[in-house]
Amino acid sequence: MIKEFLSCYVRPPSHSVEERVLWLVRHAWEHVPFYREKMQAAGLSASDFNSLDDYIIKFPETTSAEYRTYQQTGHSQGLIDEQRKLDGLIEDRSSGSSGITISVFRSPAEYELNRARALWHLVQAGLRPWHRILAVLPPLQMRKRVSMSMSMSMSISISISILQS
Repeated sequence: MIKEFLSCYVRPPSHSVEERVLWLVRHAWEHVPFYREKMQAAGLSASDFNSLDDYIIKFPETTSAEYRTYQQTGHSQGLIDEQRKLDGLIEDRSSGSSGITISVFRSPAEYELNRARALWHLVQAGLRPWHRILAVLPPLQMRKRVSMSMSMSMSISISISILQS
């Protein structure tokens, strides 16, 4: 089943991946304090990244523990683009499998795009509205996720048959 699901992914050309990654590094340097601080601490600037290999070799590793610590010390705004404000963004949280959730903030347009992508991938993998799916969600996300699935006109049924594949 996993192979069937992954078969719907299309691998983008390597040059477009490189362009996108380099754009993200420049954007992070210019607009996201958390990443600018990480690069400065490593003695790097955006101009040090000229290829995908530069990114792979040089970009400072970031752990989820660092994100959690940064957020818990009241720096959530530093994790997003300085041109945006937290109010007006939609908070999405990780599952909290480590015991502490990580918040991700998205614009309404990004939030809707992520929902559309999730639906597209599910449909590409063969999911249809009459299929039963299993949704395992932490309590904090349950209400938001159930309403999202219902707004996509999908019913949620708890079923373990999907796990047997």
